[in-house]
Amino acid sequence: MKKIIAAAVATAFVAPAFAADITISGDVEYTMSTQGSNTMGKTGDADFFITASEDLGNGLSVTAYVGFDDATTTSAQADRESKLTISGDFGSVAVGNDAGDAIGSYDEVADVAEAGAGSTLNDGFSSTNGIVFTPNTGVEGLNFAISYTADNDTATGNDTAASYAIQYDLGVAKVFYGSIDEEGANFNASIMGASGSFGPIYVGAERVKNPGATITTAGTGQQEGDTLTNVGITYDYGVGKLAYETNNYKDDNASTYDSTKTSMSASYKIGSVNTYIAVSTSETNAVEAEDTTTFGVEYAF
Repeated sequence: MKKIIAAAVATAFVAPAFAADITISGDVEYTMSTQGSNTMGKTGDADFFITASEDLGNGLSVTAYVGFDDATTTSAQADRESKLTISGDFGSVAVGNDAGDAIGSYDEVADVAEAGAGSTLNDGFSSTNGIVFTPNTGVEGLNFAISYTADNDTATGNDTAASYAIQYDLGVAKVFYGSIDEEGANFNASIMGASGSFGPIYVGAERVKNPGATITTAGTGQQEGDTLTNVGITYDYGVGKLAYETNNYKDDNASTYDSTKTSMSASYKIGSVNTYIAVSTSETNAVEAEDTTTFGVEYAF
């Protein structure tokens, strides 16, 4: 009897440790690219995540994950991602260095090609500690997010940022707008866009004002009024997708810098394995670079 009681007591203390549902996920990707006479092989995505979720009762639930996303730096801590989200009838609150910010909640709708044409926004707060609140608006199709983010490098001059974004689902299409106010920044970014699916065809477009990207042309740099416009189109043919993506960065003030990138890709899936071929082109100030052809294989688990 004493042994039975001891086992019961031990089980009572051990059980809470297994209350959460634990899942392991990730993906690996390898590519081979050629541009002119140059050939380069590299690892694309190489991600590993451990996720825990639990019902807290009273209509609340919690989800948290820790992972390594494209671990390439010498510091393991620098590559570690984490986020904790508490959800309920009120909406959700997310905290962590992978919580992002509100302005990034609904963007990247044009990032569709397997070898993409470029990022949509570089606000400097995409991987720093922050909190994002997404309330339940009570209006069907209406989503809203606000955030407060702080980086960990006082030398940058942009230590905190407040952001908001709103999205409305019209059924066949979604429209969104977002803005961010960065401490110490001379000008701040805003983004607007729309996306929609029409049978096997998907279309996404967005326009970023003051995108924060670095211009590499000598004597120029990021200026207020610069714009970044992205358009992406895909066609789903069942076992894969055809994709087209274009990205244009323009200096609207002086018209001294104009960069356009395009990428077209075709993919074919074999179960959980995706294979693809992509052709990318780029042009800066009317000077066209050689095309880049990329072959890739990726597996998500």
